[in-house]
Amino acid sequence: MNNIKKLRAKNDIKQAELAKYLNVSRGTLSHWEQEKYDIDNKSLLKLADYFNVTIDYILGRIDNHAGYNDKERAPIQDETLNYTLLERSHIEKYRQLNLEGQRRVDEYTEDLVDSGKYKKCDSISDVAN
Repeated sequence: MNNIKKLRAKNDIKQAELAKYLNVSRGTLSHWEQEKYDIDNKSLLKLADYFNVTIDYILGRIDNHAGYNDKERAPIQDETLNYTLLERSHIEKYRQLNLEGQRRVDEYTEDLVDSGKYKKCDSISDVAN
């Protein structure tokens, strides 16, 4: 049995929301969850990316739901890290988001940093540039 419904429930995602993301009807998604229809490869890849799990887990071939980039999401055990109250607040809010929300924050942050416009200056020479 596949794990689509379990993943959806775990992440508090409605069928309509996930169906819209996958660009399929809610009925199609329901049939996939009930294994009445086979999932096409493109949608299977999108599901794996969306939930940060392997395709094998989605298909119910393995029980371990660990994502392919779990190292990025593993807690850091480093006492030397110091955060401001505002940084801690951002982290706590981030942790309240489902996977799609976290993915959006990650992408937006990357875009801001990559633009160069919002990068923090490390020296006076950086300000001149």
